[in-house]
Amino acid sequence: MQLSKLGGSVPPQPIPPEVLPTVKDAPENPKEDDPELEIPDQPFQPDKVPPLEEQERDIPQE
Repeated sequence: MQLSKLGGSVPPQPIPPEVLPTVKDAPENPKEDDPELEIPDQPFQPDKVPPLEEQERDIPQE
């Protein structure tokens, strides 16, 4: 099982710096990183969150 050895050398770098900026820039789930990024005009309002509506429409389609 060489995978075990590789995993032991990975702990020091769980998330490379290349992935960090990509995740914050990714419009897939900006709410998880910073909900204010998508709606800087207004504070965090779950009642008036545009991305929430999109998710609701995606759920029934599944």
